[in-house]
Amino acid sequence: MALGQLTNQIVLMFVLMLVGVLINKLGFMQAQTSNDLTNILLYIVSPCLIIGAFEQHYSASRMQQLMLVCVGIFIFYIIEIFISSIVKLSATLMAYSYNWSRKLNQLWHNIRWTTIA
Repeated sequence: MALGQLTNQIVLMFVLMLVGVLINKLGFMQAQTSNDLTNILLYIVSPCLIIGAFEQHYSASRMQQLMLVCVGIFIFYIIEIFISSIVKLSATLMAYSYNWSRKLNQLWHNIRWTTIA
């Protein structure tokens, strides 16, 4: 998509949003009408636009790119799982070390007072 065409689409989207804000501010639309239009856009128009955006001609290079992206996502998930397990393990070890240091501190405090007395 060319940069000029993309800019035109963005400007058009903002103009449509401005029209919607003006209609709402001037009171031309009731709350029920707004809900109905939202449901139509959400459940009918959006899926049609998504399907239309993905309609492209088949080519082997696109399939290869898709497989490459799938492998990259899988590797990324494995790395995320590994990092989260390390973070969880370190949090568990820190909790254990905190408890043990408290217990050793109490023990040392008790031993010191019993030796002095």
